[in-house]
Amino acid sequence: MKLVNALLLLELVCLAGAEVQKWIVFSSFANKKVFAVPAPQSSAAEPDAEEAGKGMIELASDFSEPVGVAIGGVAKGQPVLYVADVGKKTIVAFDINVAADSISLSKPERVVVRNQPARWLAVDRWDNLFYTNEETNTVMKVDSKTLRAGKQESVKVYDQTSKLLNVPGGIAVDNYYVYWGNKVDGQVHGSVVKGFEDPPADAGPSSAAMLAKNSLSTVGVCAAASNIFFTNPGAGHVYGIKKAGGDVAVVTSRATSPKGCGWDGDGTMFLADEGGDAIFSFPANQQVIAPMHHVTHVAQLEAGTGPTGLVVFTAYGSAGSFAVLASFALATLSWQ
Repeated sequence: MKLVNALLLLELVCLAGAEVQKWIVFSSFANKKVFAVPAPQSSAAEPDAEEAGKGMIELASDFSEPVGVAIGGVAKGQPVLYVADVGKKTIVAFDINVAADSISLSKPERVVVRNQPARWLAVDRWDNLFYTNEETNTVMKVDSKTLRAGKQESVKVYDQTSKLLNVPGGIAVDNYYVYWGNKVDGQVHGSVVKGFEDPPADAGPSSAAMLAKNSLSTVGVCAAASNIFFTNPGAGHVYGIKKAGGDVAVVTSRATSPKGCGWDGDGTMFLADEGGDAIFSFPANQQVIAPMHHVTHVAQLEAGTGPTGLVVFTAYGSAGSFAVLASFALATLSWQ
């Protein structure tokens, strides 16, 4: 019901002629920074080499090894960007500010998790923060109340006893289930695993199950309305599967080294190509998972940028008095 209400609000705002801003926010592991670029209009032409870096905005720097990015805080009216800094073993939070054709972050950042080498992040619509820790082979959670209280406390959702965690990679949530990938031996432990955000007490680790086991290594995992997409940078493939299971298909191999990806909450999935310094997009809501014929090159970045983690932020307002009314960050991840 809450999701339906959010969609109705979105429709009413758009019908009222509100200005729409859609931003692609991404981490650069190579540059130790976080950037944003405006998402193009659907009619925009694909960029050429001379347009590399056009529209890039530096949002934050001074990271050691930034990887995962996710957005929360929407339900409370103040969107927040979370960034996982592997080198500093922290997850930090920034308030997001938008104005006409611009986006920025409030400084200084707040540390919400310490002493955890988290790489991949996801936030559900209740503002619970999830992350994977490949050193301890765990899926961790910081609930929204803990975040609001400023407490740096995490709890385990799944650990090695499930046998389905082996150097876990990207993570995604859809407000009921949590999905993660394994970077090592995915054909044994699961290329993508599906569990519960709150596992039943009487089931515990056994409540998780393999969703896919086609790929030896999975780095990025993204959730759309009914589909899951996941990346294998070494093979250059992005795979897709229905949330309910079924056949896996390579949906695109256009990216040189596909890493993070993020759903815009509507019909588009955006993909970070770390090796190609580019961002691509493709339809997110396929009824049948199959190779994509419409993969769009939406941004060519400066050489060496290497986008890693990615999330999509959408805001609605009016010129001169821009206020955030809605933002979709239902599937966010990133990886290195």
